[in-house]
Amino acid sequence: MQGRFTAAATRTAVVLATVLGVALGTTGSASAHVVTGGWSDNDQLCQVSSCVNTGNLVRLWQSMLWVENLYSDIDGQFGPNTANATVRWQRLYNSREDPNIATDGWVGTQTWRAAERSGLYHWYDQGSYEYYSYLGYGTPAHAFNMRKHITTGVWSFEHPFTNVWLDTSHGS
Repeated sequence: MQGRFTAAATRTAVVLATVLGVALGTTGSASAHVVTGGWSDNDQLCQVSSCVNTGNLVRLWQSMLWVENLYSDIDGQFGPNTANATVRWQRLYNSREDPNIATDGWVGTQTWRAAERSGLYHWYDQGSYEYYSYLGYGTPAHAFNMRKHITTGVWSFEHPFTNVWLDTSHGS
């Protein structure tokens, strides 16, 4: 009987720690690695280990690709499909906005700057946040919402499929 209680208590503790860890993680506990201020200084996204290639920052980028109808699986993994969709995004924006974006499938300073300048629309302030929508050229038209904390400058976004607000945390 005592062994069963200990095993059940251990499982409960693990579940609680996991749930609390996830809940804390989505409120900005990874503040050293979140998007703040302007986007041109965001970490670079790509498939290789020297870049950020997992996490909510990748989900944010994949949401932008989804807006353009270039990508449909917002999974937080920057793999070959995300890289190919990124090349298509870069070509699209080179033809319409900024002919200086490298079409390399990497999301660096030029690509982040073009995404912020071309697709982000401020629509209102409420409480501690400025709210934005990311709109693109895609047909049919898609959009998703973002917000920036007025005091800290930290960005978060609403996952376009689940409508859950996520911070922009990512790996090291």
